[in-house]
Amino acid sequence: MPTPRRMPAVGRQVRSVPRSQHRSKRLASVLAAIACCVACNGEDAITTYRVERVTAAPPRRESPEAFVQRLDHMLVAVFPRESDALFFKLTGKAPVVDEVRQQFGEFIASVDPAGPSWELPGGWSESKASGLRLATIGIPYDTGSFSGTLECTVTVLPKSGDWEDYLESNIVRWMRQLGLTSEFTPPPPRKTMLGFAQPIPGSGGSLIELRGVLQQAALPQQPPGQTAGRPATPSGEAREAPPSARADIQYSKPDSWQPGRMSPARKAAFRIPGDVSGSNGDGEVTVTVFPAAPGSPMADVEGNVARWRGQLGDAAQSVEPRVTSGTVSGNEAKIVELIGPAEQPDARSMRVAMVPVAGRVWFIKLAGTRSLVAAEEANFQAFLDSIQL
Repeated sequence: MPTPRRMPAVGRQVRSVPRSQHRSKRLASVLAAIACCVACNGEDAITTYRVERVTAAPPRRESPEAFVQRLDHMLVAVFPRESDALFFKLTGKAPVVDEVRQQFGEFIASVDPAGPSWELPGGWSESKASGLRLATIGIPYDTGSFSGTLECTVTVLPKSGDWEDYLESNIVRWMRQLGLTSEFTPPPPRKTMLGFAQPIPGSGGSLIELRGVLQQAALPQQPPGQTAGRPATPSGEAREAPPSARADIQYSKPDSWQPGRMSPARKAAFRIPGDVSGSNGDGEVTVTVFPAAPGSPMADVEGNVARWRGQLGDAAQSVEPRVTSGTVSGNEAKIVELIGPAEQPDARSMRVAMVPVAGRVWFIKLAGTRSLVAAEEANFQAFLDSIQL
């Protein structure tokens, strides 16, 4: 049977499409679908930003002039005396010290070390102190940018050995306070240090000026109920000083005595509130010790009495000192009393025990108003009796 013959459709063109072209169209459709899915998925969207690059500014350099203005200036006038030295010390920032420099020079020129006495410029003030500090002088200043009051301290310290050696040792100490040297670095040559000391005409004294950055005090403030080298004890108990390499002393103190102002020269210090004894001012008890060979000025009772008279001011000049013998920690001692006139209950007075031990002299001193020193006589004697050196 013959095979039927297929006839083309009327009006329709038949066109042959290559197989590879079909695959390309299918691939394009798939890629378009994938792109649509990605575009519809917000979590996977890629976002680009344009951020300007920021360059850090270089550190600003301080000008030499600004650095100099930040420095601390220390002005010290020191006068040698027979057995001790008189110090006037002023510290402040450069603009402030420059403001008062001329007046300070005029003030130092008025000092009579032997008295000691001086004349205060107009506007300056003076307050009496105790212990090694004779007075604190207030110096007002106004630079135009800021104003206030500087403190000039007046102190008396024991003097020994060659004067230039003594002066050099003090300059080293002040340089350490200003961070110019330390105990781990050698100081400048002796000639350089003594070059800082400019002579004060007609007095034998010297004026020293140093510049640096004032360092933190060598002795930190102690918490209430504690003195340097001694742990605090519960209130209400007599505080007993344990053996200490720094103190070399043990004692018991009255409960009413509070921790006082310590310094490198002090082995103990206590403040006696004036209201406890009915005095108009607070009192102070200090314990110091200094090298003193037998026969040296530091061990001389009369020389020390003269020095203490100067610390007490004019009222003490007419008072006859009372010197008695006693014992402290089994050692012979001299007890010196400089008590103000009976008609002046607020006159400065003191009671001091001098105790020579092994080439040193211990000074245990009670200072305050006449009424306070009288009221604390029994407490002070009990304190002396408790001391072990």
